[in-house]
Amino acid sequence: MRYQKDRGVLAMHAGNVDVRRDAQGKIDALMARYEKISERAEIHERRERTYVKGYAPVKANDALSDRLRFKNAEFDSKENMDRHVKNTLQNMERKYQQCKIR
Repeated sequence: MRYQKDRGVLAMHAGNVDVRRDAQGKIDALMARYEKISERAEIHERRERTYVKGYAPVKANDALSDRLRFKNAEFDSKENMDRHVKNTLQNMERKYQQCKIR
């Protein structure tokens, strides 16, 4: 978790919003997993151990609307656009199936 927070801080200073949002998505997933493990093991969460100086959370890519995520998207060919749409739909279907399992 701290590695991803460090990555987010570096991306913030470099001005790379995409890497920062990617790191935030991984942090969110790790935090959810940590919460679930702590709850099942009946132990107290120690979030203070994940502190990284300079880190501030942002909205992860998953939390953004498609309009914001792909605002500047350009495709060099119709095939690449079709591939992107197909992959996006597959990812959405996979996430939906994961939610149904839980």
